[in-house]
Amino acid sequence: MKKISLLFSYIFIFLVSCIEPYIPPVVNAKGLLVVNGHAYVDFKTCDILLSRSQAVNSKEPAQPELAAKLTLEDNFNQSFSLNEIEDGHYFASNLNLEYGKNYRLKIITSDGKQYISTFVEALKAPVIEKINFQPDRLNEQNKVQNWKINIDAKDDNITNKYYRINYVETWEYRAFFQSSMFYFNEGSVIDYKFRNNPNEIYKCWKSDSSNKILTYSTENLTQNFISKFQIQDVEVSSKKFNNYYSILAKITAITKDEYLYWEDLKKNSQSTGSIFDPQPSKITGNFVNLNDKNDPVLGFFSPYSISQKRETKSNLDLKDTPPVRIFDSDCGESTIETDGGGQATRDGFLILRENRDRTGFLQGYFVATQSCADCRLIAPKGTNTKPSFMP
Repeated sequence: MKKISLLFSYIFIFLVSCIEPYIPPVVNAKGLLVVNGHAYVDFKTCDILLSRSQAVNSKEPAQPELAAKLTLEDNFNQSFSLNEIEDGHYFASNLNLEYGKNYRLKIITSDGKQYISTFVEALKAPVIEKINFQPDRLNEQNKVQNWKINIDAKDDNITNKYYRINYVETWEYRAFFQSSMFYFNEGSVIDYKFRNNPNEIYKCWKSDSSNKILTYSTENLTQNFISKFQIQDVEVSSKKFNNYYSILAKITAITKDEYLYWEDLKKNSQSTGSIFDPQPSKITGNFVNLNDKNDPVLGFFSPYSISQKRETKSNLDLKDTPPVRIFDSDCGESTIETDGGGQATRDGFLILRENRDRTGFLQGYFVATQSCADCRLIAPKGTNTKPSFMP
């Protein structure tokens, strides 16, 4: 039961915290320790991924750092041990974490090397008050071409000045055709059956996390108020506006040191095009090797408090944004006779619906190729499991 409970805790925090894929921002720095993750004050957890960096031109996946000992420490000599729940993934729950305390992460690798981060204060995240959809880039017909998505947030803590923002966007999309039936052939039973859910493979949902570094500072402002800070820009013609679009914005307060770390990483990634591209300069973080000062560690550890807000829109909510139909040039209906289901299925077709004449006589069935009637096959591939927050 303890293992099951731990697994569910891990799944939950993975979903809410969204640990982001991270490729080390160091040129030709193979074999360096990479630390990705945080302690989460509100959820009383600490979730860390450890791996080793690869050479810039390597196409091999990052190797997980196995059998390390991780300890979360506060500035009152209290410590918490993390467990390795899978290769390179370390986790602890039910931790006594508090705002105002300072926390650091200590790592002892299997070969005995000791790494430790600096102490970082646990800061409470500001409240996201609103997510705004603003029309942009009107064309010659005065119609919207893009929707800019920005946030308003307010921080009542006057000592906080630095913030990091990210988001997860989810959209519903539909196949070009709806397959409400399927061909059933099992043992001696051969039949056409109606799907229990006619939308079973007609409606899908796809989620994508931010791949941008979004930081904000109110250092030169008189108030800690974030106004109309843009987090995303979506074209009206995007597949994301096939039907419903939802965005979950997240913000956390960070220290100035971490803010400068992300700003440096942003500058380097902008020069190459993406955070996931090889980086042109050496950026490490707030870790040191206690035995070797010349052994850099990649990553910045800090305790996080996450404030989040979701906004969901349908195409009807957005001006000049008709549903974007998703299909390829070969999508079309065909008909088969009543005994043609087996061959059609083997040829890669799906049954759409019955084909009856005016008198109601069953003549056969309408069919279409799988790529036109199964939303799970449409790129970028999503899932037909509906998220609880979607209409």
